[in-house]
Amino acid sequence: WKQETQTLISNLLTLIKNSLDGVELYYPNHSLFAIKTLEKVVKRYNLIVAGGSDWHGDKRSPDHPLGSGGINQRLLSRLIKKMNKR
Repeated sequence: WKQETQTLISNLLTLIKNSLDGVELYYPNHSLFAIKTLEKVVKRYNLIVAGGSDWHGDKRSPDHPLGSGGINQRLLSRLIKKMNKR
């Protein structure tokens, strides 16, 4: 995972230099380690935080119901505020 993390951070830094605004931080398949690592990048570069349930319908995603993307009202408000500034 260490090499993957270094590659991910390197790719993110490239994207940030090219105007990346945010990342899907909360995702059902992200490990706690991945989330914690991404949280550091998000905080350092003031990125917008998004979350996704990767929902594809009740039959395909029974363990991840619609709306279970992991972001709270505070993060959603921040997302909307930043989007309105664009």
